[in-house]
Amino acid sequence: MNAQQAAWLTRDQAERVAAKARQKALEVVYASQAQWPHDRCEELLDRCVREWSCGPTVTAHRLAQAQEYIRHAYSMSGLTAGLLLVPDPDTGGDRMPLYMQTEALARRLSVPGALWIDLRGLDRFNGELTDG
Repeated sequence: MNAQQAAWLTRDQAERVAAKARQKALEVVYASQAQWPHDRCEELLDRCVREWSCGPTVTAHRLAQAQEYIRHAYSMSGLTAGLLLVPDPDTGGDRMPLYMQTEALARRLSVPGALWIDLRGLDRFNGELTDG
């Protein structure tokens, strides 16, 4: 959220709301990736917010839904660049994970509604572990 989108809020109020939303989103990501350091969770959230062009709350919810796929893809980090979640045509709402070796391949296989999760370089974030 920015001050232009929320004209009825002052700039300071809009910034406080945005900061609170990000903090709540981080708590969701920390809980869903309990074995990861905080800085890795923060980087994952920030990357996906930018990639998906949506707010931190929606992004955190999507990441929590895909938590097992993310952990599995991350465990294969030498083999995968990331995870492409494509809508399942049979169920409509569920997403199928595709483990991608390159981002270029993910972009070529992407369909409307697909979500790219770039896991490259996340291993350099090894700060304090989450509480889980």
